[in-house]
Parts: sequence; structure tokens; C-alpha cells
Amino acid sequence: QTGSQLPEQFYTHSIGLGALSLNGTDVKRIISEAMVDFEIARAIITYRSNGPEVTKFASEFLANIPNELDIGMLKISIQEPDLNNINKVVNIEFNNFGFNSVTVSGVRESWVIGKASTIASSLKTNENTFATSYKRFGINLNQLILFAMIVLIPSLPDTVSRAIFGISVFLLLTLLNLLHSKFLPNASINLTKSKTSIFARVFPSVISWFLAVSASVAAALVFSWLTKSAT
Repeated sequence: QTGSQLPEQFYTHSIGLGALSLNGTDVKRIISEAMVDFEIARAIITYRSNGPEVTKFASEFLANIPNELDIGMLKISIQEPDLNNINKVVNIEFNNFGFNSVTVSGVRESWVIGKASTIASSLKTNENTFATSYKRFGINLNQLILFAMIVLIPSLPDTVSRAIFGISVFLLLTLLNLLHSKFLPNASINLTKSKTSIFARVFPSVISWFLAVSASVAAALVFSWLTKSAT
């Protein structure tokens, strides 16, 4: 009907990513994959090292890859007009100690969901599995230790021993979370390398396991000491 217009809808789909290790080749690949389905858009790269944020077109960025060893944040942004002249948008963000995510927006729901899922799936190859599991489900590990504490507490002879054990476990879990957040970045970005070594990929998982086991052993030692002190 002349003069009528279908109501416009705008869809946004965001996917949280796990802990990632990225090198220069990985970043080039993700930019290239993100640019699929865009015809006139120019990808924009924003990154931060030890100074302020720097924003460049992807072509300039790739022609002069920054040689900073510590990239704390990197964003890839692409947008261009789509149906009804409404922009379709792709935003990919990597943060050392923040969140890694891919967010896609547009007027076509199937494209929005498919695009976000495709990029997220591509980044699975860069995921540090155990570090991701701890950051995403760490509270479950904490609950397991707390469950063990609840089971063992009745074995202690008096209120003072139980209080000491409970406080010790609480402090150990607090320290465990603090160490993970401080020493295990959510995104490890080294643009100067074209290939990430096996050590660099495995190291975060090894540290995660070591910290988790150390906390469990420390809790067990406290319990053993309290038990022997009571006899």
C-alpha cells in the first residue's frame, strides 16, 4: 500500500568468549572473517598498550603491526548500511582482564545470529580451555571446596577448630580468585608473533591447575593440623 511502511526491527546478538591466546596471524584471520558479508565497510581497529587507546583503519593497522609486547585491549569494529538504510554492525572485543565478546547487530535476525556464531566458533581454536572453565565456572570449583569443608567440619572437636577451618578455607578461596584474576589474563595478545607456541597455550591451564590444587592441599593441611591438635 502506498505510503505504508513495515515496522522496522533491529536485532542484536552477543556471545561471550573464553580466555584466549592471540597472535598477529590470528588477528588478521579474525579481521578477514569479520569482513565477510560487508561490501563497502572499512574495519576499524582500536587497541591499547601501556598508553592511551589508538584507533586505526584495519588496512593501516595490518600494514604497521604494533610491536608492543603487552596489548591490553583490542577491538574490531565494522559497520555499513543494510536494509532500510539501517547499519549492520560487528564488534569484537578482547580484554586482558575484562571480557572477550563478539556482538553483531542488524535488521536480519538470521544473519545476526549466524555471523556472531561463526566468529565465536572460529575463535574456539584460540581458547585456553581450563582457564576458560575456571573463569566461567570457577564458582563451581569454589562450591566443591566449600562442600568438602561442610562435610569435614563436624569431624572437628570444638567450635574454635571449626571456626579456624572455616576462616582458612574462606581466605584460601579469596586468594585463589585474586591470583586467577591477577595472573591469568582473559586475553593474551602478542601481535609480533605469527604463531603461538604450545607453551604459551598450555601455560594458563597449568597455572590454573596448580593454583586450584595448591588451595585444596592447603585446606587439607589445615584440617589435618586441627585434627592432630585435638588429639
